Amino acid sequence: MATFGTDLPLTSGLGFCIIPESTLAQSAFQGTDPEIFDLLHAKGNLERAHNGFWRAACSRNYNLCQSLIKSGGSYAMATQGICPAPFALPVEFVNQMQRANDLFEVGDKAQKLGQDIIEKMNTNGIGSEYVFVANFVLKKALKTMQSAQILCRCGYGSDSLSLCAVLFENLIDLLFISQAPARRSRRFCQFETVEKYLQAKKVLSQKRLPKGRRKKYTQYLNDLHPQVKGILKYFKDARKGWSQKSLFQRAQAVKAGLVYQELYWVFCAHKHTLPMVASGLVANLSNGYFLQTYGPDTKGVCDAAEQSTRLFLQICLAVDMEFNLSFRDAVTQSSTKLQSTVEDLRKAQPDLFS
Repeated sequence: MATFGTDLPLTSGLGFCIIPESTLAQSAFQGTDPEIFDLLHAKGNLERAHNGFWRAACSRNYNLCQSLIKSGGSYAMATQGICPAPFALPVEFVNQMQRANDLFEVGDKAQKLGQDIIEKMNTNGIGSEYVFVANFVLKKALKTMQSAQILCRCGYGSDSLSLCAVLFENLIDLLFISQAPARRSRRFCQFETVEKYLQAKKVLSQKRLPKGRRKKYTQYLNDLHPQVKGILKYFKDARKGWSQKSLFQRAQAVKAGLVYQELYWVFCAHKHTLPMVASGLVANLSNGYFLQTYGPDTKGVCDAAEQSTRLFLQICLAVDMEFNLSFRDAVTQSSTKLQSTVEDLRKAQPDLFS
């Protein structure tokens, strides 16, 4: 969880940092800063005003933060403890993305559904390694989903598509573990320490290391060895991780080999900036020329919003089917809504899709 200063927890949301009211009430904000306060009254530079608010928040000045929000014209924002994020988006991009609001709303509902599933799992209790691993992966997937959606709304479609690779990996791992839940959950947990041990060995295998580095990693290895000596036999191939199978092998095992070949390689191409993604980073101009963008734009945004939502809903469904959490109908309805929304948007706004 991010913090301002040392003890002010924040939760991040699209375009805002949300400070819980309970935290605001307990925080010792004091003082004023007329220079920052005046920024919001300067009509010509909203970005400076936002930056001024950010500095006020960083300085833990509660009274000033409240004044800045109220003087910005939104009492609701002030009472809810919401402040602007320290960046700005081009107005033209924001106007274009408003056409995709229905798609973003489906993503928002999917995130809420994931939160409800996590709360239900927590209420039921973490009674086995299998439940623990599923809960762990689902929570990580939710954060990745949130990150992907935030990037979409900020105009970074290619970067959001790269995060879809993570969601695909989460889905494959959950499905693969479910085929042998007790044993594979145990291996997943055991590999945490084993992976650190194996990586230390890789570092020490280098012929030359900076001064003091070999001693450091040798000690690290010696500390870890007692913890892993009894389980190294389960991980004979260091290249194949906790499952001792490649991701493609795991995908084939859960009948997702075709999806791996059709989609995962695209996600990874965006992650590694391979030549084949060039078209996703170039805008076609009306005069026939091409322009590589280096800021917010619509390229890939709707594709990423669709894929991240679809993959996350599949993760939710996999968890629900394993633990009978009674969310299957809700997940199915969300998936159906996603499909219809994408189809309608492709017909009405085809330029929004790559």
